[in-house]
Amino acid sequence: MNWVKALLLLSVLVLGCADLATTNRILELGFGEANPFMQMAQAWFGVWWLIPKLGLTYLVIALLWRSESLAKIALVVAFCSTPVINNLVILAGASCTATRRFGWECGRPARRPCRRNPINVPDLCCVIPTARSCRAAVKSAQ
Repeated sequence: MNWVKALLLLSVLVLGCADLATTNRILELGFGEANPFMQMAQAWFGVWWLIPKLGLTYLVIALLWRSESLAKIALVVAFCSTPVINNLVILAGASCTATRRFGWECGRPARRPCRRNPINVPDLCCVIPTARSCRAAVKSAQ
């Protein structure tokens, strides 16, 4: 096996773990799972739903191991990256919701992460220029 194929297979594993971590963060924020198969796994296995998730990741790696085409493996890696990118977009949009829910600081200047933002992504409250208008936005959302 050449080093490019090994790197692509390792990328699938890393993307699977990143998907698991970002999905757990989304679930902590109170959102739900969009994938119906993983919803079923969560309903059946509870907090141990990561076992079928990582099992499927290992199955994909085993199937890709047998492939001889680097282009097809790279295409699968690109497809495996889409849930992670989607989860990061959801987390970026949800950080203002998290700010409201956990009472983190609002009213910082635009394009700067708010204090105690766990994912270090600027949230929507940071774009609101004053703390007063942010508090008003938080009150209207409750």
